[in-house]
Amino acid sequence: MSHTASPNSTNPHSDSITETDLNHVLSLAKLTLSDSEKPIYIEHLSKTLAIMTQFQTLTSDSSTPTPRSTETPRRPDEAQTCKTSLRLAENAPQWDNDLPGFVVPNII
Repeated sequence: MSHTASPNSTNPHSDSITETDLNHVLSLAKLTLSDSEKPIYIEHLSKTLAIMTQFQTLTSDSSTPTPRSTETPRRPDEAQTCKTSLRLAENAPQWDNDLPGFVVPNII
């Protein structure tokens, strides 16, 4: 995954965040920052992006999975019926066993 600057970015080939990029993210998140705060956030986000870019160069070819990532020692991995669902089904006005869940009538 590579960083793609926003279409309005002043430097589309840069791996650092521009003020235009920051303003775009802020508008999407419906957030505001003062002009004095923006350089701080640009610096922090640029450093974060640089670290994430370094992760792209890592490979897992030479590593072996740990036992915790391949085993489930606490229980066999089998689907189980939730007893809470059974109690809910008893009290539900209408229940769908295929979901399982309450059936909610259409309002519109």
